[in-house]
Amino acid sequence: MPRMRVRPAIAASLVSFAMAQEPSPAVVAGRVLGLDRKGVAEATVELLHREIAFSHECGREERVRVVSNRTGVFRAAVSPGRRYTLRAFWADGASRVEEGVEAGGFVTLVADPQAHARRVEVEGLQPFAERGPFTLRVVVGGETIDFVDVPIADGVAALPPMPAFDQRPLEVLDARGSALWCDQPVAASTHEVDGAMKLIVPAPYLVELRVCDDKDSAPLAGARIQFHVRNHWITNSPRYAFGERFRAVWPELGVTDHEGRLRVHVPLPDTARAAELPTKLWLLAHRDGYRSNASGWESGKPFRTGKLLETVPAELEIRLEAEAPARTKLVDAEGAEPLVATKALLGWRLWVRGEGVGTGMPYFALADVVDGVLVHPPPALGARLESMVLNDVRQRRVSWQSGAPDGDLALHSPGEELLPIEVLLPDGRPGARVLVFAEYAGPTRTEHDPRVARTDRLGRALVSIRGSTRVFVSDGAAYGTLLVDPSRREALRIEMKSRPLARVRVLDFEDAPVAGVVVSATNTGMLAAADSELSEAQRRLLQRWTEIVLTDDEGRARIPWGPTPTVLSVRLRDPRRPLLDAGAEQIEDPGETERTLRWTLPRD
Repeated sequence: MPRMRVRPAIAASLVSFAMAQEPSPAVVAGRVLGLDRKGVAEATVELLHREIAFSHECGREERVRVVSNRTGVFRAAVSPGRRYTLRAFWADGASRVEEGVEAGGFVTLVADPQAHARRVEVEGLQPFAERGPFTLRVVVGGETIDFVDVPIADGVAALPPMPAFDQRPLEVLDARGSALWCDQPVAASTHEVDGAMKLIVPAPYLVELRVCDDKDSAPLAGARIQFHVRNHWITNSPRYAFGERFRAVWPELGVTDHEGRLRVHVPLPDTARAAELPTKLWLLAHRDGYRSNASGWESGKPFRTGKLLETVPAELEIRLEAEAPARTKLVDAEGAEPLVATKALLGWRLWVRGEGVGTGMPYFALADVVDGVLVHPPPALGARLESMVLNDVRQRRVSWQSGAPDGDLALHSPGEELLPIEVLLPDGRPGARVLVFAEYAGPTRTEHDPRVARTDRLGRALVSIRGSTRVFVSDGAAYGTLLVDPSRREALRIEMKSRPLARVRVLDFEDAPVAGVVVSATNTGMLAAADSELSEAQRRLLQRWTEIVLTDDEGRARIPWGPTPTVLSVRLRDPRRPLLDAGAEQIEDPGETERTLRWTLPRD
């Protein structure tokens, strides 16, 4: 029987028909490169999308993992319309984080020179042995917040290589996954040799407390008690406002018994135990049908329901007021997209007042959105609602400067429009994954919706316009501005301009160049020029970027700065010994003149 032959035209038609019947999956492709700019084989590439980007506890997430081939190339099937944070890691290295990646994009993940494995010695766990086994949690960074958990065995944890992150505290988790302690590590005895670090858990302090009804002092059983350990930085992304970059660590200690009592040991610094009373101890109590409340110690003085007490109580007491859940209707502006959110992340700040001084403590809580109504437990007395993020398709944010809102809560101001904008890089290519900030340019100040977006792979974004608006775009290395008049309908396009480069050279005290040095530079002291095209808010945005570069074989590096008069705050670090100060300098009015920076550590 003769072999069947298919003409090329017919074959092409069959392929086209098959593709029409089965659409190609959404894919993100890319390549992982090492410090030598060669492909890294068998690197694990992780793509993460979160329902609420900077809420680790929110719940729903999509995490995709693939492995690069022998040339470092990878392909990952993703969900269309979603944006992902990408990173790669392998046995002896990890890449920098790439943000806002979506289907159809090609991403180059470049090795981070500061990503090295770390040995962490954890001291002080023995008094809490019944809560083990323990793990160490460390933040990854990026605008989609993520953490890595590492087991602690015989008091030691081996942290894998991770992207560089300035001031990265470590959390100690117990067997339940609840935080026991969180603090910044210090240099271990072998840090100068292998970069090892040490984390010290303070000695236990016995907390004895009673929770009761504020009306009749009846004991309240089943009240959940949380203990404030600390807050720490979770992202460097300029997409988030200052207060949104913190993680508030409030682990649950337990629940009260039938007498409304709870006895539990918590780690507190030794300075508090020496005085027999805590210097600082914040406790938060919750119970269904009651308003949450906080009590404890602040600056060595007891407080209850947000006010300092004049005398030291015989026992620590938290009083709760009976109150039904709060219900606030969320109202969209006319013509806006329908609300599809089911969850909201509320950012509260607890306040203690007394002697004319107020102290605030952030606290985040998830709330339900039911048929457009926000339902949540009443906050603690003295708490102030500072922000809210919805998990709807537009990730809308609302913030207040003082107090919780009364009545219905309008998510958008009347007259808002969504206008398309196109961003081009200095070389004319589309500005993919560039941050876009929209700032109201009218005479009155607005407190709602910071209006931050990120361009897609074709350099396009929808910008929220509410009257006259100043749009600012930046990716750290380049920037651009545009003043938008809503009455005009010309195409909105921003052509970015490169930031000038400061030239530095790192030499030791013998004037020999030092290669492979991490140079970290932040713009500080930015001044407003009379003819500056940037507003004060936009100049502050440029300050948020910390540029990290590596010196070449001749000890040279180039650092973006400005574009307005500025001071570069420069730090030098050994990538393998990150806690050692290797030199620092303030460079005023950087220009084309090469500046010499001195390496202060002994040469290997």
